[in-house]
Amino acid sequence: MDRKAALALAGLSIIALSLMSTFWGLAYVLEFPKLKPDRVERSAYKVGHERTPQCAVTLRNVNRKVMLGRSFNMLADVSLEPSASTCRTELQLSAAAFDVKPESIDCELSKDSSHRTRLVYFNILPKEAGTQQVVFTASGDDGSESRTMEFIVYEYPHVNPAFSFWFPTGSCLFGGMLSLPWWIEFFRNRGKAKVATRARPDDSNPGPSA
Repeated sequence: MDRKAALALAGLSIIALSLMSTFWGLAYVLEFPKLKPDRVERSAYKVGHERTPQCAVTLRNVNRKVMLGRSFNMLADVSLEPSASTCRTELQLSAAAFDVKPESIDCELSKDSSHRTRLVYFNILPKEAGTQQVVFTASGDDGSESRTMEFIVYEYPHVNPAFSFWFPTGSCLFGGMLSLPWWIEFFRNRGKAKVATRARPDDSNPGPSA
């Protein structure tokens, strides 16, 4: 096998593998149900007049499609309300299918100090594949609010659909470039063969006899 034929074979193999990965990614996506909307639950505590108001907590958006064994961060912005002089909130992240560090953080902000805002992050490591839930809770003296979020954890060797969709395009182009010299030579030889056939005298129509 010459070099051009070997490159063509490699190119066709890459194209075949890229098309297989496309169908593989689609099948893996369809295997999981769609993510459900976040469920928020609130509860109020009956306390006396002496209480510290809660801080304002905003949970930043995070990609809900993650890889097994690859950690990611979940960020929360904690700030002091304009009408309050101080605030305190305990943030907690509960996830049975994940390793979470830290599991809870106590935030206390004061108008008299320079810390009126704070960025809190939790490092999360997926341990189980499939559709998993994470519960984020912010609690204080006057009550709590819990947000239940769903995540899809992809397991190796499965790949994220975002990767499996654009990867075949590049692979097909690369594979086609490898096989292009062989196709050029194939059609060139085919054209030469046609020209030679047309130029060859027809044996079935002999010339006039003497």
